[in-house]
Amino acid sequence: MNQTYRISGKEHIPSLPVSNGFYGDGNNHKIEKYNNYTSKDLTVYIYYYTVEEPDKQIEIPLLPVE
Repeated sequence: MNQTYRISGKEHIPSLPVSNGFYGDGNNHKIEKYNNYTSKDLTVYIYYYTVEEPDKQIEIPLLPVE
């Protein structure tokens, strides 16, 4: 996933990139954040992505912002 967004009402709110780690070595990672989001769960939608494992399903824990 290259960038995600969340929906609030009719507004699409993009994530803010914190770090990128796309090196093409199969161990890609990226950290994004959503400012002022305080709920425990969040549904995110994907803007851009590439597929290495099309049948894989992922869950990502939300970490508290310090």
